[in-house]
Amino acid sequence: MMENNIISSKARNFKSIFASNISGIVIPIVQRDYAQGRRDAFAARIRERFLKVLYEALVLDKKVSLDFVYGSIDDGRMIPLDGQQRLTTLFLLHYYIARHECIDEKELEFLHRFSYETRVSSREFCSKLLDYTPSFDTDTLSEGIKDEAWFLMEWQNDPTVAAMLVMLDAIHLLFRETDNLWPKLMDDAITFFFLPLENMGMTDDLYIKMNSRGKPLTPFEHFKAEMELQVSKVDKELAHTIAERFDGTWTDMLWPLRDSGTGSVGADCVVDDEFLRLIHFVSDGICHKAHNGVVKDSFDIIHKLFSPQCPSAKENVGELMHFLDSWASVGDTNVFFEKYVTVGSTHVAGKIKRPEANLFAKCCASYGTRAFSLGDRLMLHAFTLYIANIDTISEDDFRRRIRIVGNLINNSSDNIRIAWQGEYLYEAFEKHVESIVLHGIVAYDESGARRNFNKNQVEEEQAKLAFTEQHPEMADLLFRLEDHPMLNGYIHAVGLEHLDWCDRFYSLFECHLRRVERALLSVGTRDFFVRDSWRYQLGTANPGYAGRIWREIFSPVRLDEDFCQRLRNLLSGYHTFSNDILETVIHNYMDNATTFPVRYYLVKYHDTMDYDCYGKYYWMEGESFDDYNLLMMMTEVSIGGKNYDVFLNTLYEKCKGEHPGIMLYDYSYNSYRNYGCDKLYTGNGFYITLVGSTYRVYNAEDTLVEERRIRQDEQQCDTEDRVTVGIDLLHKWAAAS
Repeated sequence: MMENNIISSKARNFKSIFASNISGIVIPIVQRDYAQGRRDAFAARIRERFLKVLYEALVLDKKVSLDFVYGSIDDGRMIPLDGQQRLTTLFLLHYYIARHECIDEKELEFLHRFSYETRVSSREFCSKLLDYTPSFDTDTLSEGIKDEAWFLMEWQNDPTVAAMLVMLDAIHLLFRETDNLWPKLMDDAITFFFLPLENMGMTDDLYIKMNSRGKPLTPFEHFKAEMELQVSKVDKELAHTIAERFDGTWTDMLWPLRDSGTGSVGADCVVDDEFLRLIHFVSDGICHKAHNGVVKDSFDIIHKLFSPQCPSAKENVGELMHFLDSWASVGDTNVFFEKYVTVGSTHVAGKIKRPEANLFAKCCASYGTRAFSLGDRLMLHAFTLYIANIDTISEDDFRRRIRIVGNLINNSSDNIRIAWQGEYLYEAFEKHVESIVLHGIVAYDESGARRNFNKNQVEEEQAKLAFTEQHPEMADLLFRLEDHPMLNGYIHAVGLEHLDWCDRFYSLFECHLRRVERALLSVGTRDFFVRDSWRYQLGTANPGYAGRIWREIFSPVRLDEDFCQRLRNLLSGYHTFSNDILETVIHNYMDNATTFPVRYYLVKYHDTMDYDCYGKYYWMEGESFDDYNLLMMMTEVSIGGKNYDVFLNTLYEKCKGEHPGIMLYDYSYNSYRNYGCDKLYTGNGFYITLVGSTYRVYNAEDTLVEERRIRQDEQQCDTEDRVTVGIDLLHKWAAAS
């Protein structure tokens, strides 16, 4: 027992573990296979980093301690409980350097006392390997070993043997140009402590339990060990604190969110992945503050942000601890978020609307994927600021401020994405959030749009904040209007001066969206709602796209004053809306129309001029006859595919039942622009075209047989219904012989 105490109290090199009362080191049957030589990407990173540490210890004289190896002494043999991986790698390294430097057999005799009991093949391979001297002129040692007569092919099926071969090749790649390392191995370049189980009061039952799972260490277990090691080089007390909290309060915090938020006892039932995602969340923020690119590899995060090589390592560790401590202080995160967030389309006083309530859980489950957006990141930052400053920010103030942050994020996605991806300006957005949450100040940075939320939204939030301070009794009415799913926080289309129309707006959009669209066209003076680059946007009733399309129409990016005015015209006329009221508005417009602009046709023939797609159109401007050359887009952003002339398509839809032979070919803009390639075939050898204000009929020999010009006024606006004219023309020539 005294010898064991000596062993446990002194740092030892690999050779010295073979003390007088220790006949050998034996990896027991219950231990898992040797993992550091596995071929997967994670094992490769572990292998590369561990060998780098050993290389620096031997070649660069950066002595290293490999901490504790736990085990027991059984009949003179040391049986490791923890440390198998390190011991096996040290065994292979000693073998390689001994053969590489032609060390006398007597000096390496102790290596024969290292053995595996996991498989007979592993034990026999180690024995045969020690009697073999490889050729060091090759790039890989493993190929030469496998060509030896003593190497049995079935050994390649032993995971430990296969892993040892991989490790030998990695050692050779790193150490092939070195020399005179054996004396350093025999000295104190690489050491560790051996702590016998007997000294720890441990039993064999615990030994079996700890090893029976047969699972490799998780990435996070490796991460924690490396993190503690590197932080200890910066501040030992800080490293000790982190280690305690990882295993204590922080794990308690994440335990309900294990298995990606399910809290179940299935799957892995650990919080490792959740920890790593939170650490990436914090490290990304640190990198952007330093105007550096984010670090994707978890171990690189340690070395670049939390190790002695980083000048601000201690501050970075403090930021990570502050984040995790803040959320640990919350308790049940579900209960916390339910106080401030509601899920669904219904407005709830005092809360903001989100697709999900618990942003912290969402970060744990999906940070680093598309599921966790940049807006989510900013919103979680806002909640973290509140938790960290909860003693100085009243709950009422926070409820008002988090609504502002939510509105800005909802309507600034392009600004945020560009800042994150391109110029590392994301920190500016975090500072805006801090200004709002901590001080209630909504500001715009005049140095450039890329450093700001959407300017229109910022200006509206400033106006709304001033308004609610002067009229607190109107605040909930404002918030209810903001929460309408079509407005998404931007109310300019209605306006602060018309908050009393909130119920009217809700009533309007409870009607059928096709009728809403037609009614809005009926009270306006323009043939579209908003412009989208070279496209023109109307609404849509398609349930798959309607929510997004209408939100884009009302957004601060697309909304213009003409649409605002037509909406206000409609809202001003009625206190409540129904489908019947909208039909009244529509028919009043059609019945009193004396000229027929494009919007007249879109209102009257809506069933044939929009297939409930995206509500987007294209027509050529700048020439007087082009005002009616309108394409109904069947895709959202391109006219290179199938699109239809709205008027020829209307003729086809109105008449196909009466004249089954008629046909309208698919065509795209490229053919449409050639004037005449868009043809409505009558089924009996004739076809009709429509360019500008003129119908033309051709026979099968492409000879013009009739031309009919639509009557227009001086502004080149139709004074007769061109669809009615076209139907008459189609009836005539479809019946011709």
